[in-house]
Amino acid sequence: MQTQSLLIIVASLSVSCARPFVTNAPSGFAELEQQSRAGFDFRATHPDGLVTSVRVIANEPQAFLSFWSRAIENQMRESRGYSLLGKKAVTSHDGTPGEQLQFGHDEGQKPHLYTLTLFADQNDIFILEQGGEKELYERHRSELDAVVASFSIRSGLARFFSYGGRTDPSAP
Repeated sequence: MQTQSLLIIVASLSVSCARPFVTNAPSGFAELEQQSRAGFDFRATHPDGLVTSVRVIANEPQAFLSFWSRAIENQMRESRGYSLLGKKAVTSHDGTPGEQLQFGHDEGQKPHLYTLTLFADQNDIFILEQGGEKELYERHRSELDAVVASFSIRSGLARFFSYGGRTDPSAP
């Protein structure tokens, strides 16, 4: 009977811990399902086109947050034509230090804002992306900021089960 109870607990943990992070769609946003094919581990959208998402990539080559922040900043500015508008230190709900980069660009005649918030640990880089038309982004800034403030990286058994019980998250 104890073994059966343990199996039920383990199974429920593995189902409830499908991601190596915890986040929620802000009020007024709908979470989009099956976004992994598009490269997202989480994605939610507002009916007016504002989006918030999370991508998790392997920290390879293993480097500090400052390295990844600078590499992404360079890519956004040099390859994609975005202007860096600001950079600030942030902290996730679980206490992980991060960095937030805010970019701007115009699409047609409308200015857009695009924010990337990065958190890194030994295994992964967590990239929170938020963007849309500037006016809409500004109107929903508090909800988007709350997504970042409530974001948590799982650890221990919850993290282990989020990778399907594998110790190497990049393994199939």
